[in-house]
Amino acid sequence: MSTASLRQYRRRIRSVENTKKITRAMEMVAAAKLRRFQDFLESSRPYTQRLEALLEGLLAGLPEGYGHPYLEKEKRGQVSDQPSRDLSPLLRCLVLFTSDTGLCGTYNSLLEEKAKAWVKNNWRNEIKLIFVGKHGAGALVKKGGKPFRLLSDLRVNRIDEIVSDLAKTLEEIYLKGEAGEVHVIYTRLESLARFQPVEERLLPISPPGDPSPRLSVSGEKSGLRMTGPEYLIEPDPKTVLDRLIPAAFAARVRFIFYHALLTEQIARMNAMRQATKNAKDMIDRLTLLRNKARQAAITKEIIEVVSGSRALKLK
Repeated sequence: MSTASLRQYRRRIRSVENTKKITRAMEMVAAAKLRRFQDFLESSRPYTQRLEALLEGLLAGLPEGYGHPYLEKEKRGQVSDQPSRDLSPLLRCLVLFTSDTGLCGTYNSLLEEKAKAWVKNNWRNEIKLIFVGKHGAGALVKKGGKPFRLLSDLRVNRIDEIVSDLAKTLEEIYLKGEAGEVHVIYTRLESLARFQPVEERLLPISPPGDPSPRLSVSGEKSGLRMTGPEYLIEPDPKTVLDRLIPAAFAARVRFIFYHALLTEQIARMNAMRQATKNAKDMIDRLTLLRNKARQAAITKEIIEVVSGSRALKLK
């Protein structure tokens, strides 16, 4: 091997070592963000779950004649102070949660494939696309999709702003009749080692088919009895539901956003950890090749010296 080959090996090793430092740093940054988003998710979980359980219990015993625009049309009553709207099944809205950047393995590609499949299955419908994260917008727009809204710059200090903006946008689209259904595709966290992309319908809300055995509205208008303590609804179930349903919807949007942010950092941390491992393996292989090349060069030089010495002796 020539000196040039040794120089090339050393140069490649230095380059891979620099890449390894970058991937290692990105893994540590993702791990720090992961812990922060995990705290956000866990702190919001009790509130969201309790709110949804309370809403489910109230909807299981809907007051007679009660109606709300967030509820399914066939489940609503005829009496409501809320504005009426046309729930056309041909108008649908899809919210896709992806990341702003890459370097997170198959996180974005799995979400985009699921979104493309959903759009393909709903080709008869007029679809409004809302993207949370630039990556999904770039993939679906190339396929002919028309983005209705793009929310990007997903920083920690902008979480409240983005969640509020998204919830308000979805409410306006739904209440104005621009979409009869609102669906969302995001990555749901099952454990720190397992997460998968899922599709859910946010609006309209489907009340439970059968009354819950744990919850039932009592004979009086303002009473709700549960197994255990007794809860009184003031001033009445209708007023409480009018406030509770939008609050539960906003809490659900925030909870989904936390899932998306947390799983993104898990995917990025895993991808950077694997990249760091691959860089280490490549450095080991290059080091072995460099040592072999150096040994071959030294051996060649020794052979040349010995051969020259023997040639001089023969003369």
